[in-house]
Amino acid sequence: MPTFFDGELVFVHIPKCAGISVRSALANYQLSEGLGDPSWYRAHESLFEIQTNFIEKWGIEKWESTTIVSTFRHPVDRAVSWWKFRKKINMMNFQSSSTLKPEEEQVFNVTSAAHPYIVPEDYAKYHRKVCSCRHEVDEPHVEEFDSLSFHDYIGRMTTWKESGCENPNCPYHMLPPQVRWLNDTSGNMRMDRLNLFLVDRLNELEDFLPDMPKIYHRNVSRKDKEDYREHLTTESLMLLNQLYGEDFKIYEALNRNSSRPAPIRFPMNHTERKKQ
Repeated sequence: MPTFFDGELVFVHIPKCAGISVRSALANYQLSEGLGDPSWYRAHESLFEIQTNFIEKWGIEKWESTTIVSTFRHPVDRAVSWWKFRKKINMMNFQSSSTLKPEEEQVFNVTSAAHPYIVPEDYAKYHRKVCSCRHEVDEPHVEEFDSLSFHDYIGRMTTWKESGCENPNCPYHMLPPQVRWLNDTSGNMRMDRLNLFLVDRLNELEDFLPDMPKIYHRNVSRKDKEDYREHLTTESLMLLNQLYGEDFKIYEALNRNSSRPAPIRFPMNHTERKKQ
């Protein structure tokens, strides 16, 4: 699970929300403090998954006091990033498939999957298995997917386990809403426990964890280079509002909120912590 500083901080890595940048900065800081390597079962673990493993390792009391951090992104920005990423990956996989052995093609890696709530059955059924659908292996389907506009892609998105192909790697599967990654085991999103930072204001996260090295914004399309509105139509925006309605509400609330939590430092002094 993505815990740092002996369980004092949890980072929820929501896909396409600058998580690699934040996780790398946290890991580098932990290593620089001589605290060993952080570890996680999956890169994109939902809070639901993290909570279960955390309590099993450290207990409920520590879970109630740990600091939970995550980054949040404008839903349209995130959807555009996912569309571009899937087109790139789908074409790369297809072009490289001629040089791979059959057992190496389109392998589904649970540890890096962009799906929340991966259950043991999913791990046994799909992890390191060849999981491909016609949209990944048939040239006409691959070319059709590569030619899709953002508007057309949004209109054809499906949801793994609910609609579309059974295969988790299908490029048409939508990126699950950000709120799905932030629900705890009760199925609720405890805003009183979450410290959420906007991807376009990561400097606020740097202020929150001032001892941490600077967060370098990797794998994030910058608005000064491309405006997501260039890809948006009225119809696709309506669909995105239906799919990511809660994400829009949370983003707007965070964008309006100018107050941030007081800075904290890790690793905390365990003796002082016991006195709190």
